[in-house]
Amino acid sequence: MSGIGLTNEQASAVKSTWSIVEKDLKQHGINLFIRLFTQYPHTQQMFRSLKDIPLDALEKKPALRAHAMGVMKELSGFVDIIDETETLVAAIEGNAKRHYGRKVTVGDFEKLMILVHDYLQEQLGDTFTKDASDGWKVVGNALTTTIAKQYQAMDAENSYWSWCTLL
Repeated sequence: MSGIGLTNEQASAVKSTWSIVEKDLKQHGINLFIRLFTQYPHTQQMFRSLKDIPLDALEKKPALRAHAMGVMKELSGFVDIIDETETLVAAIEGNAKRHYGRKVTVGDFEKLMILVHDYLQEQLGDTFTKDASDGWKVVGNALTTTIAKQYQAMDAENSYWSWCTLL
């Protein structure tokens, strides 16, 4: 069992399902972001270069294509180190630090990971086994839990420095 709670079978299923997606990361990333913006319109407004653009025009926007590809590559990196708990946690904490100031909430990450799970299930059909489904849920939980802890640590640090400025 991995340090994030995956069984060996789940870890293997997560890796094998992701290897299918990796063959066309850019398009899968674009599809995921269009779905995210469709289901949760407030998330599109977080992107200065994408807000207020009609959904049907988004796919052609270089800013969406670039960000979608970046997110998918980061997920690939997480999957690659899924068996290295400390390294995975450090990578997720780095992601949290980059998103904290942009006001991306833990809830936004939870929504994204649910979308990733459901998208993979839809796209992969029978290849998305129970081990894959359960494994991706564990990965999503590990990601959002780690981000929540990092956000709490940064909130505490910011509160400390705010308090110090009052002295």
